[in-house]
Amino acid sequence: MVDAVAFGHAGLTEVLPWLLALLPVFGLRFLASWRSARLGFQAASLVKTDVRARLLDRLRSLGPVTLGEENSGDLSTRLIDGVEALDGYFAQYVPAMVLMTMVPLVILLVAIPSDWLSGLVLLLTAPWCRCSWS
Repeated sequence: MVDAVAFGHAGLTEVLPWLLALLPVFGLRFLASWRSARLGFQAASLVKTDVRARLLDRLRSLGPVTLGEENSGDLSTRLIDGVEALDGYFAQYVPAMVLMTMVPLVILLVAIPSDWLSGLVLLLTAPWCRCSWS
């Protein structure tokens, strides 16, 4: 589309079918992003629930004699803040890392069939490629 408009001097009527074909792609991208965010928050919630249960079990096993040296308010604040800090990692960082791994693969899957030489260049210069040519 960019080539047609920039170099072929195509008008809106010529590229309108391509623009309309992109609407479902944008819709799928939105749904994938929304689903990824939901799954991330659900995973974070499950992990936090599990960590809280483990921490409470550990506190129970330590008993009041060991915990008597700790200020209960300070201890509970540290536990709550520590568990809540896991939220950003599991809800945002992990899904972003998965996406960052998938995007280059999708680009390769599109580039190689359309232009194998460009796909080869992308493959060899990809961030994951740590080839040593010496």
